[in-house]
Amino acid sequence: DSGGVIEQILAYKCELGFTGTKIDHPQCVFEELVEDRLVIITPNEEHYIQMGQNGFPLLELIKLPFILRELGSGTRRETERFLQSRGISLSDINVVSQMEDPEGIKHAVGRGLGVSIVSKMAAEDYQRFGVIRMFELDHDELRRKLYLVRHSQAPLSRAAVTFMDFIKERYRSQPQ
Repeated sequence: DSGGVIEQILAYKCELGFTGTKIDHPQCVFEELVEDRLVIITPNEEHYIQMGQNGFPLLELIKLPFILRELGSGTRRETERFLQSRGISLSDINVVSQMEDPEGIKHAVGRGLGVSIVSKMAAEDYQRFGVIRMFELDHDELRRKLYLVRHSQAPLSRAAVTFMDFIKERYRSQPQ
């Protein structure tokens, strides 16, 4: 999660990291890479296919089993902020599990254990293979930025500089 990545950077345990959130810390340098959307993911089952024909009904999130990211996750923070903006509290949601790993969440959703809100970029592979369904909500609150973060006072190794340049170039060339 973003909090863990930032802790690793500040403790000099890694040179570069990726986060879905930006904090105001004088020892961290954040560089925006790309804007991503958060999406609702569901199992690829007929019930959800029919439910989403006219756009996913947001109030269904209160009724359905929900798999949530762990505390410290940028995705969780944005999910909570979005739900609150729609008058929905986390205490209203039927949270059946909290997971640290987006891959674990996608796998659990694909196996029919619940629904979740995750990064669109993270969910595209499972949707492409027909494991999950993905529903975009037309709300600006569900947009977030992904950042490359490094320590402001630690010189980067040649390998880290090369990797950072590669990542920046890759995201510059991707359509938004």
